[in-house]
Amino acid sequence: MTVTAPNGTEVWVVGASQNITWTKTGSFANVELRYSTDGGTTYPTVIVASTLASALSYAWTIPDAISTTVRVKATDTG
Repeated sequence: MTVTAPNGTEVWVVGASQNITWTKTGSFANVELRYSTDGGTTYPTVIVASTLASALSYAWTIPDAISTTVRVKATDTG
């Protein structure tokens, strides 16, 4: 699985709704989305614990975590 948005070129506004998108390879049902504020060293904050992998998108309300080092990670919940 690969996160396709955000990809590092976006400027997202706090409080706005933006789509996190990903590509899916393999067979798994659900995805967990997390974000990092330290450039991807850790991903302590859960965006959503489980959403359908086949949706390929999740609408995220952007939190007040302004930084150029915010990263998003998608993982198989299984």
